[in-house]
Amino acid sequence: NIIALTGSEGAYSRWRLHKISMNRVEQPQNTINKEYYKAYLLNGNFEDGDGLRGKWKMVTADSLREVVTNTMTGAYAIQTYQITNLTRTELSLRYLVNAKEVSISFTAEK
Repeated sequence: NIIALTGSEGAYSRWRLHKISMNRVEQPQNTINKEYYKAYLLNGNFEDGDGLRGKWKMVTADSLREVVTNTMTGAYAIQTYQITNLTRTELSLRYLVNAKEVSISFTAEK
């Protein structure tokens, strides 16, 4: 329910990106797409600010998987994240891209 922003903080609608780190080096604020967001719905669907859509699932208590279903090729794309912090107002994820560790943090947006 926290990932989907339900419960007493139900006024929040989506997660807004606020910080990116590459190999533990925080990237300058001007490189952050301030319009980027993620929204996880209770029915298992998700969407993001880049127009990606698909299904999401908690694999374990600290692992989140997204299956993108609207790729340009028609094939599914799967991304798994390690959840490094999850509260009612903050979501932090870590994953690998081309052998680089990427950490992204979001805040709940009203």
